[in-house]
Amino acid sequence: MAKIPVYESGQTSIAALPNVKQSSIASPELFTGISGARGMADLGEGLSKAGVAGMKYAGELQEKEDIAAVKQVESSFLTDITNYELQGKQKLGLNAASLPTQSDEFYEKTVQKYGENLNDRQKAKFANIAARHAPSYKKTMYSQTAEQINKAQESSFKASLESYQSRAAANPAAAADMKSELDRTLNAWGQI
Repeated sequence: MAKIPVYESGQTSIAALPNVKQSSIASPELFTGISGARGMADLGEGLSKAGVAGMKYAGELQEKEDIAAVKQVESSFLTDITNYELQGKQKLGLNAASLPTQSDEFYEKTVQKYGENLNDRQKAKFANIAARHAPSYKKTMYSQTAEQINKAQESSFKASLESYQSRAAANPAAAADMKSELDRTLNAWGQI
């Protein structure tokens, strides 16, 4: 039988083939299609413009997110102050006297409550919205107070007049005193 020879080391070595050129044609121009310094400058300018466009787009997205967050808060805020206005309109007579103070406190607390979870940009937008709604809210609450106090005073004056008339009719001797009281009441009523 034939014997296969066993070699202790390799019979070949790693080396270049003879007479073969070993230079590479790989270059930035090959991969980018850009050649020379002007081409690299153009590439840098293009990348810069892409970065600016990306930042602008990110800013627009942030603005849309801010507007959406503020509009959501505004909706809840308006619901709360509208409900408070409706509750305020149920306060009648002298019970409405404390309404201006209470409504101002409620408004401030409500603005703070809804501004808590907003970032600084959103808080600024929401503060502008809240400031725009404050005058109509206050007008509603203060008008309710004035109207109810006027009604309470009118009712009180009418009750006084009826009392004076009843007393004068029941006691003719006190009629002169009642007439001077009646005159003072009518005079006070006219000053209001």
